[in-house]
Amino acid sequence: MATNVVVQNGAKVVMDASKASTTDVCPICKSTLQTSPNLRFKVSSRCYHRICEGCVDRKFSAGKAQCPVSGCDKMLWKRDWKIQTFEDIQVVREVDLRKRVFGTLDLAKLGLEEGPNGYEDCFEDLRSYNDFLEMREEFAMNLIYNTDVAATNKKLRDFQSANGFGKEEDGRPQARPAPKPGDYADRSGLIKGLKTKFVPKPATPYNAFTGVSKDRGYYNAADADRYETAHDRSHRHYELHGIGGYSWDAYVDESLLRAFSGLGVFVGTEKGGETDMAMPLAPQVPKAKAVDDVF
Repeated sequence: MATNVVVQNGAKVVMDASKASTTDVCPICKSTLQTSPNLRFKVSSRCYHRICEGCVDRKFSAGKAQCPVSGCDKMLWKRDWKIQTFEDIQVVREVDLRKRVFGTLDLAKLGLEEGPNGYEDCFEDLRSYNDFLEMREEFAMNLIYNTDVAATNKKLRDFQSANGFGKEEDGRPQARPAPKPGDYADRSGLIKGLKTKFVPKPATPYNAFTGVSKDRGYYNAADADRYETAHDRSHRHYELHGIGGYSWDAYVDESLLRAFSGLGVFVGTEKGGETDMAMPLAPQVPKAKAVDDVF
């Protein structure tokens, strides 16, 4: 059996010459691994036709063009061609289709967080989560085996459009609508059994008093002009008093607080009985009677 040592992706591979002459042949330029040992093949991610890297550079360097394989009318870009990762083209196609379906139905894009049990906690029950996994697998198998392809693609497009994952006419990403209280993570209704999405309240400005009212309970400090006296006037407008952040109004407020503090405490009603104790006394343990040692 005749063998050839060829280089594929930087590695030397021993191949059967007869097999190489029948399978590793570019359908466009008819190059083989025998004539070009460094020959590399690329696969289209849309029609999955296989041609050599040189033909890809010649056909698609100028921009978008039709697939050069006879009978294919797909319009492709150069970025649509990639190095073949698996020997079987069908395996490459299946991996790409699964990646597309799973990427479209990615729950992380809906703002859901993965827990210890995966995304199971995002559903109402285990049955709903299993139904989602089955639906996702069904979509992938439909595209792989060309079953209900149009209906499956329509459901995926509607899911992307309803949740803001699609694209505008100019190619820009579609703006996702803001969530509303009581809204569901999936607005298209394709994924059943998802819990109601929690919408956090908008952030409010920082409040150093944490909601505690600044108003006093037994007095209100009036305008500063009402406390104007000769002594007060000489200190209020003295500039040196405000160098360290001192405020004369704060001094007046603190003075009133000290004057009125305690007026709301009524000792007669709040004071307990003279014999009341905070806690009962511990039981007294009788002491052992000491006796002389007979020895």
